[in-house]
Amino acid sequence: MKKCIYCGKEVQEDSVMDFCDNCGIKVWGPKMLKAIKGNYEKARDNGDLHGMNSINPPSKNIK
Repeated sequence: MKKCIYCGKEVQEDSVMDFCDNCGIKVWGPKMLKAIKGNYEKARDNGDLHGMNSINPPSKNIK
């Protein structure tokens, strides 16, 4: 499992965020965290979430 970048608590490996919900709420508040997570999850599901920690790497050839 990966760990929260703020407190070190374990975070589920399939989470789109690198922090726990408690720390996310402290940083952004519950409404904003919900919106951020929703946007990241939607991008992951669409294959648009790129980067070193991407769970689903892009399947399209990007030029």
